[in-house]
Amino acid sequence: MNSENKLDFPTDSSIAREYENLRLKPDASNLDPHRSHLLATYADMYNELLRRILPITAGVISEEQLERILRRGVIPAFQKAQEANRDPLTGLPKRNVLKEITGRYMDLIKQGIGGVVTFVYIDIDNFKEGVNDQYGHRQGDEILRIIGGILQKVKRSYDMVGVAQEKDRLAGKTAEGDEFGVVFFGTEETPPNKLKQRIEDELKSYEGISGMEAIGISMGVAKFDSLSDQKMNADDLIHNADTAMYHAKLISGSKVKYVGHIPGMVAPPVIVKR
Repeated sequence: MNSENKLDFPTDSSIAREYENLRLKPDASNLDPHRSHLLATYADMYNELLRRILPITAGVISEEQLERILRRGVIPAFQKAQEANRDPLTGLPKRNVLKEITGRYMDLIKQGIGGVVTFVYIDIDNFKEGVNDQYGHRQGDEILRIIGGILQKVKRSYDMVGVAQEKDRLAGKTAEGDEFGVVFFGTEETPPNKLKQRIEDELKSYEGISGMEAIGISMGVAKFDSLSDQKMNADDLIHNADTAMYHAKLISGSKVKYVGHIPGMVAPPVIVKR
């Protein structure tokens, strides 16, 4: 990788300019600790993402072309997630950021880079009746923060976890904020059962918290690769994962359940209470 190349970030991005200065001058001391940590995390994520994607681009595009694609597309989207657009309750990126990251990763595949994008749609079963109605919204908020923290813990550095449905208690609104999304990109399919097992293991450490005994986790998985319909967009992929999640809700007997999307599958004619 040519360290002399300048980053091709949008010119109006102040954090990008700071990141470039930090990269070119590692001993810079004029940044406050919080900003330095943010930029260092940003740099680590970029380097790890580049390292993971490089093996599948060999012979397809040059390393310089890959860097340019990442810096103009995927990385600014991650930057947006770190700077703003966060859910105030969980601190996770909002749905619009998840959608943008998903679309950026799909664009990489459409440009011939290869790999697979996996979107996992996650819903907390029995959240309204088992937690909010029994223990109150304050405890419900705590459960949401716990689940959000678990998802952050089990993901990789360059995967994105966010809220798929934002909490809103304004008059006339019914959203409970109990739906999350995880976007994966890699050289191979990310086994959803591995994610399922990690979530199950983490949930065990919170068994004594009021309301945790009443809930379950349903996950719907949808994937996009070079063999998928290339006319699909991020909305389509997220919809497929959402549809699969509703099918997972019909499975009983497991704390964490998942269903992979089947092409042509439609949501079952059932009402899932919120």
